[in-house]
Amino acid sequence: FCAQRKAVSDFIRDGIPADRCHWLPHAFDPLAYSRGIFDLKKNAWNRDVYVSKRYDVCFVGHMNDENRILHVDRLFREFPNFYWGNKRFHEAAEVYNQSRIVFNVSARSELNMRVFEALGSGAFLLTDKLPESETPFKDGIHYVTYENKDDMAEKARYFLAHDEEREQIAKAGHEEALKAHSYMHRT
Repeated sequence: FCAQRKAVSDFIRDGIPADRCHWLPHAFDPLAYSRGIFDLKKNAWNRDVYVSKRYDVCFVGHMNDENRILHVDRLFREFPNFYWGNKRFHEAAEVYNQSRIVFNVSARSELNMRVFEALGSGAFLLTDKLPESETPFKDGIHYVTYENKDDMAEKARYFLAHDEEREQIAKAGHEEALKAHSYMHRT
């Protein structure tokens, strides 16, 4: 089982029988990623709480790729109300919930975990464009994609100014993630 579809082709090319090699995309854990605020005492999500938006844009993840660094740097310069840091599970989800836009740029044009975690948290996701065959989500319905750094900045600016449209896409992405993309769905 391969989290990236390209790896399936690579394994088949290298001699693994096609009937023994399958794409199994990442997913998310609803106990770790959700809308709302995580209650540490109860070890559970309070989903009925309104979470105010503290950040215009956030990126939760590692700066381990030059392309990623260039994209995040551009966003930070244009949108200074920007959060960047390394967080996991409910702490990452809380930052996603506090952000108008969750930003993603994959390291190798792959469907990465941030896509599932952001959508599972109910956040609006702006991510780099992937081939349609690489993702079960629909651009403009469940999330929004960009082609290059200029398009990224333009779309961020647009969706920061259009709250209702942004929240409608975030809601649809969240519903799709809950419907078919948890680890229970994968197993």
